[in-house]
Amino acid sequence: RSQKLNAAYNGGPRRLVLTVQQSLGLPVHHYLEVDFVSFSRLVDSLGGITIEVEHPAFDRNSGLQLDQAGPNHLDGPMALAYVRSRHYVEVIDGQQRPDPTADLGRVQRQQQFLRAVFSELGSTRNPFELMRAAGSASGGVRVDDTLGLLDAIKLGWRLRSLDPEPVELPVRVGSNEAGSVLFLVDPDAQAALAQFR
Repeated sequence: RSQKLNAAYNGGPRRLVLTVQQSLGLPVHHYLEVDFVSFSRLVDSLGGITIEVEHPAFDRNSGLQLDQAGPNHLDGPMALAYVRSRHYVEVIDGQQRPDPTADLGRVQRQQQFLRAVFSELGSTRNPFELMRAAGSASGGVRVDDTLGLLDAIKLGWRLRSLDPEPVELPVRVGSNEAGSVLFLVDPDAQAALAQFR
């Protein structure tokens, strides 16, 4: 029976890894999960991050409040409200305009947030500041059994210079017994996935 990917996530890391491997044909060598509450602490340890928005925006459900277009400096709780926003509303020429992209818009905002965090980490040269930042997020980190301490340190150092580039995975909206789902559009989807194989 077909299920959504988040159903695999609810089954735990091992089930999620197996689902990704079987469904997308992608190798997964290690598993590392950082919850967004820990990322909120990480943001505060970095002194906040700056997010650029085209219009003022808010989300009453998540607590998001961005009062101006352009750069907005966010502390941890406001950054968390930004990445959790499911009811993102922009204020354009005095009119409230809900984001029509729904979850896809939220994913884009989460990617923007991660780029801002990595950019801030990359600009930090003081190793003690990096250790303090890592310690602030460590409570919400889950890793697999085979990721040793040295591997984790190497990964953290590499993430400092990470400049994630989005890769568009061609999909179409459809439905099955699990409800509304996204289906891969081949062969273009396979070409996108091949970059990670």
